Amino acid sequence: MELRHLVSFVAVAEELHFGRAARRLHIVQPAVSQRIKALENEFGVLLFDRTAAGVGLTDSGQQLLRQARLVLSTADQFAALAGELAHRENAHAQFRIGTAEGMTTRLEHILAVLHDQEPTTPIQLESLPASERLAKVASGQLDAAFVRMLRPVSGLRVIPLWDDRLVAALPAQHPLAGEPTLSFQRLASMPLRLSKRESSRTFVDTVLRACGSAGFTPELGGAFTTVQNTLALLGSGQPTWTVLYEEAATALPTRRVAFRRLTDPDVVVRTSLVVREVSPIVGRLVDISRSSGPGAVFGPAESEAPEPPVIRAVAG
Repeated sequence: MELRHLVSFVAVAEELHFGRAARRLHIVQPAVSQRIKALENEFGVLLFDRTAAGVGLTDSGQQLLRQARLVLSTADQFAALAGELAHRENAHAQFRIGTAEGMTTRLEHILAVLHDQEPTTPIQLESLPASERLAKVASGQLDAAFVRMLRPVSGLRVIPLWDDRLVAALPAQHPLAGEPTLSFQRLASMPLRLSKRESSRTFVDTVLRACGSAGFTPELGGAFTTVQNTLALLGSGQPTWTVLYEEAATALPTRRVAFRRLTDPDVVVRTSLVVREVSPIVGRLVDISRSSGPGAVFGPAESEAPEPPVIRAVAG
């Protein structure tokens, strides 16, 4: 017995006409007749009464029709499940990571080392807002995601990796650019260019909180569009400043803009890895990420200050 024989049997039983059943199945009528005959011969049972008045199901045909439909339904379920499993296997053949803004050189370093350790596993990156990264990890559409957060997430594991320092960017010819480090209070008199909160909630909240701790509410001075455009405006001499992750600033050197590390104790944001479970490749990614500090990626800093406390931040 073949499934196509049952398909033809059900089609004829529902149409009660061999010609209409053939058109429905997109085959010729003799093929339908042959399949029905093959079923009847194989099991020694008559399925249809064929008379000059038309085609009708026999009593045996009526009973077997229910079973034929069950078999075909089960076959459809099998095909659907097999397709879903194949999709999962193909998806898991690659390692899918959600990324955060401002990782740049560090991310390149992490992925290069991971590729050396997992040369047969394709890596796929998705740059998404934090909420979408978390949702896709929870649903299994991502295997891991970098996030800047500390708050626990229900059903997910949050693995701390490293702390990101923030730096101030200001015109290189500004008097404050001559100082090796700066505090937020020293910058209070200059308008601040700050990205929109919806695009980077943790980052913006960190900066505004630090300004408040320094005793001022910053005057916003012009839009922060892209990093490149904002630095170009600063480089033109406009007396404004902005804040960047230190890693991003290191990857974007420019002679007309000075980058100065901020000394305030609450200007560090922790980056973590969010996963559903810790697989061997996740474990390797964690080890690589934790070892890829500024010394490994950028070279040793001129002077390392003690680690400031990490702010308590939500996803960003």
